[in-house]
Amino acid sequence: MTDLIIVAAGKGSRLSGAGNLPKALVPIINGESSVVRTVRFARNYRSIFVVTNQLRQEEWNPFFSAFPSATNIPISSGLGDGHAVLEAGKYCWRHDFEISPKTVVCWGDVFFRNDRLLDEMLTNTYDNAIIPA
Repeated sequence: MTDLIIVAAGKGSRLSGAGNLPKALVPIINGESSVVRTVRFARNYRSIFVVTNQLRQEEWNPFFSAFPSATNIPISSGLGDGHAVLEAGKYCWRHDFEISPKTVVCWGDVFFRNDRLLDEMLTNTYDNAIIPA
């Protein structure tokens, strides 16, 4: 089975008009944010990890209440996307979770139109890869 890591650790400070929400939580279409759509479309993944900014946990709490199957990995922000992915790996190691050799990494502000691309990445021919979306 394949795991999904969603990098959404930004503060959203450059996104004007979003109120006090991190970018990945801003409603875009029909009141849905990009991270909500991604998790909803990723129903065939073994595990879903969302890397968030630990300073923004209050804004993330409603999301994790609505999607208890998604695991929150709060980190210090500002060190880049590579750091966020590394922290997700460390989290899995510390919690004795064996992450799949085939893991899909996508960013929290990617807006999927449907589940087709996520399903394609799930079933593609790569055996040992981190596949960025």
